[in-house]
Amino acid sequence: MPNVIGRVPLSLSMINSVIHHLGIGLGDPKAAESFFEVLLVEYLGLVKEEVQEAVAGWKGRGTRIYLYPVPAGTLPGALQHLAFTARSRREVDDFPTWAAVNAVEIIEPPRAYPKYGGDYYAVFFRGPEGLKLELVHLTETNASSSF
Repeated sequence: MPNVIGRVPLSLSMINSVIHHLGIGLGDPKAAESFFEVLLVEYLGLVKEEVQEAVAGWKGRGTRIYLYPVPAGTLPGALQHLAFTARSRREVDDFPTWAAVNAVEIIEPPRAYPKYGGDYYAVFFRGPEGLKLELVHLTETNASSSF
């Protein structure tokens, strides 16, 4: 019998982690790539991922890590953004209502992002001190998707 969660085959299930991915802003992300490659692949067992927006990315063990260049005037080593895993597309769609009640600024309303692969569906918003945050729903396993 195939591995399943409830009635959904694991190959179609969502990763079970509240943190979907982490974006790290660096002054020279290309130069830092080799450090993260050794740490994340050789030591921690993640795999290199093909990326479209980030400079480099790795995935595995229920999360993803991406390197981005920092915008002018931003300190290197900053958290570029943090993405939380939504349990459903509806949770993403309902987020702006919750955000309005809680005075949370929506940067990008809920929508599909096919360029990130699969059924990537997200809303972007601001946290304390302008921190960029995301709530994303994506049907996937560790082996699928690219960001």
